[in-house]
Amino acid sequence: MSVSRRTKKIIAVLAMVMNACLMLADIHLLYSYYFSSILYYIRDWILWIRIGLEGIGIYISLLLWRERIRLKLFLLLLFLIVVAVVHI
Repeated sequence: MSVSRRTKKIIAVLAMVMNACLMLADIHLLYSYYFSSILYYIRDWILWIRIGLEGIGIYISLLLWRERIRLKLFLLLLFLIVVAVVHI
């Protein structure tokens, strides 16, 4: 069963938006961590790793949108990134 190009592009755009929103939330948390007196339970290096993984997720979504990788590989890599982000 083949997935159409339009469906792949929609999936890629949704994944890019999701990763961008998560990245902006982590950047905001990192900014608050450095420039406020509120203490957080999350270390700053963990936030840097999460921001990097979300950037990789955006790059992988862009590769799917440009049809450089297949949907199965995209879903596998996105799943691994989500698992890594959740467990950090």
